[in-house]
Amino acid sequence: MWKWCKHVVVFFLFYLSLSLGSINLHAVEAKDFWANSGLSLKVLENYILTNKTCSESKDNYVGCYMAFTLSLADSPTPREEAIRERAASAARYEASKENAISELNKLNFWHKLKSSRFKATFPSEESLAGELYNIFLQNALDPHTFIIPTEELKDNNSGGNNDVEEGVGVLLAKKENDVFILSIYDDELKAKKTLLPGDVIKEIDGHKVNAALYRQSSEWLQDGPLNSEVSLKVERAKKILDVKVQRTTVHDYAISTKILTNPEDNKKVAYINIRHFRDVDVFFKLKEVFLLEKKEGIGSYVVDLRDNRGGDMSYAVNVASTFMKDPENFGDDEKVKKQIYLVGLLKTDLYIGNYSSVPQKTKLPVVLLVNENTASAAEMMASVLREEGRAIIVGQRSFGKASKEVGGAVNFFTPGFDSLPKDIKEKFNDTLYYFKTASLFYTKGRFTHQLTGVPVDIEVQEHHLEKFPLKIPREKELYINPVVSTHNIHTASPLSGEVARIKKQCLSNEDKNQSIEWEDKPLKTALKVLSCL
Repeated sequence: MWKWCKHVVVFFLFYLSLSLGSINLHAVEAKDFWANSGLSLKVLENYILTNKTCSESKDNYVGCYMAFTLSLADSPTPREEAIRERAASAARYEASKENAISELNKLNFWHKLKSSRFKATFPSEESLAGELYNIFLQNALDPHTFIIPTEELKDNNSGGNNDVEEGVGVLLAKKENDVFILSIYDDELKAKKTLLPGDVIKEIDGHKVNAALYRQSSEWLQDGPLNSEVSLKVERAKKILDVKVQRTTVHDYAISTKILTNPEDNKKVAYINIRHFRDVDVFFKLKEVFLLEKKEGIGSYVVDLRDNRGGDMSYAVNVASTFMKDPENFGDDEKVKKQIYLVGLLKTDLYIGNYSSVPQKTKLPVVLLVNENTASAAEMMASVLREEGRAIIVGQRSFGKASKEVGGAVNFFTPGFDSLPKDIKEKFNDTLYYFKTASLFYTKGRFTHQLTGVPVDIEVQEHHLEKFPLKIPREKELYINPVVSTHNIHTASPLSGEVARIKKQCLSNEDKNQSIEWEDKPLKTALKVLSCL
């Protein structure tokens, strides 16, 4: 679930509510979708985040306490400090609910909020109320449970040409007090290497940048006509660099393909770069490549899932199924199904199978490229192909998000909403949507990439990160209360023996002196692997 924001390319693949002290990839748009939601600070104070709600359970109390203290802080709270605060608040509630609520009231939160740093960063009281409630949900339940204005959700799903946008072409994130570039989606900007993933943005056109000014930072990047120049100061490897980039037309296709000649053995390789799974065209364009297999003499595939943050799981399932072996009598017997993965319901031992009717389209060797920005549906695809022995995974361990959210109109089960007057409830049923984490994805062998990420068979670092290392946070390092799997059976890849042979025979004498400063090392390694099969 992430949103395309015009001018600045930002995803909405899984919404991250504003948690102070953690990453946020949800950029402000010119339109304030919260304005017509009916949610206000008064409604929060009088009906939702009340002493009644905060005292109902330990989780609710922790959510209230963390939402209040984090938003009153003078600066974003470091993750480790937030973890300690959260544990202390839980212990306080367990020791004495009455004393815990007394401590909460001593914060004098609603009065202090009016002059807080946090309030000053929002375009309206409604948007402040929405994000404050989402901080409560994130701490009471989990990082991926949230509410969103129905109008915004409809806008996200309104279709249109999402391949072309005007902007800088970067995916921004924030962690603690910094705003940094998580990834670059504009091919031209990526090729120039003027900006790199991991660059910390210090200034935009003379404006100082920090996490507290995240929203304004997005707007500063947006301001200006097409082809105008943006002056940035970025920190890279402890050095401050002056960088100029141009606002341009950004092409971010869901999938791009090309036929490569492998320099290792001169054989044809189909290179498939899947940037996201939000577009049904991913599956249909992939089928076109399979039709070229014999005509072009394709001998193997490289599927690049780097920086793919996920999308529609059904699209990822269809793509994965094209590479997976069909069960016996598949297609002839209606009762025979191809199982892709399992859904494990949270806090239960119940697993539900997910199946596909899409037949295998190729039996040729496959190498998958992943990195720390490969997430969600893209990780699912990598997990199942690895376990099936259909792909060798090259790159860096993936992000580690295997949770699945279910959504619907806000209702009685939305925390704190049971005390609302009837007229407000009815309005919220039309204006607000509630997403709640319900399950985790597992492979058929009961492995989930939740928190662990998908392990790689051959670890290769991006060349620019070797020169300018930055630890991009994954799911496990990002949140103070991530969803934890109670069952996780990790099995070795069926190709582990083959991988060991490839490492010994074809990768042991890797050239340490790179002739091309910014070459794509993971892709180069993938081609070496394919030549050795």
